[in-house]
Amino acid sequence: MLWLCEDPHLLGEPFYVMEHVSGLVPPDRPAYHKAGWFFEASSSEQAEIWCNGIRAMARIHETDIEHFDYLNPTRKLSVAQARLETWTIFHNALGDDMHPALDAALQELRRNAPDHLPEKDAWFLHWGDAKPGNMIFERGDVQAVLDWELCGLSAREEDLAHWLAVDWFLSSGIGVPRIKNLPGKTESIAMYQDVVKDELHDMNWWFNFALVRMGCIFQRAAIQARKEQGEALRKNTIIPHLDRILSDATWSEYA
Repeated sequence: MLWLCEDPHLLGEPFYVMEHVSGLVPPDRPAYHKAGWFFEASSSEQAEIWCNGIRAMARIHETDIEHFDYLNPTRKLSVAQARLETWTIFHNALGDDMHPALDAALQELRRNAPDHLPEKDAWFLHWGDAKPGNMIFERGDVQAVLDWELCGLSAREEDLAHWLAVDWFLSSGIGVPRIKNLPGKTESIAMYQDVVKDELHDMNWWFNFALVRMGCIFQRAAIQARKEQGEALRKNTIIPHLDRILSDATWSEYA
């Protein structure tokens, strides 16, 4: 960040100016599995971008969190319980527009949550919206990691699971074939573990949690669109998948 201007008269709101970062961002719309520069890249380039993105994420999780306690006030709970609590509060705040299927899904996740002790070593700096579409790449290398408004403290598994969940949604979730030869979940998890020199746990649960969390965000976005644009509440595209998600079928079938 270079400059902050708190005077709203120039642009109508306070604003800040950040350094320009050159590069390309894999698109969400249209999904990078369907069209765009990433889709058109060679298999080796696609794999390089994917792998470098995961390695950059892993390095984020190596950040010392000594000064980040303010990001998570719920250390008395296990990591999974704390994250569920956060997103249950988020969904409950939707009031009459809460979706009963999402409410039931959150309860089901709570019944099956990993029961790890709330040890200090279980918490890591959490990016919050981990996906290729929140990175800038140039010649396959990560130039910047973007979109930090959901950052906090969580298990390392959450960011990687969210990365995989977004990839599932942008392919199988919308009925688009996943790019052939792109590293799959097993290879991606192994690659991440190789960077951090540690083993991940309960990735299926965190993957399911990521998709339910995504459903909560989609619900909130639909409400906001109705409010701002006067349109009818659009369908939540996660809802039709919830039964399969919660039965681990989605995780099992994901490449």
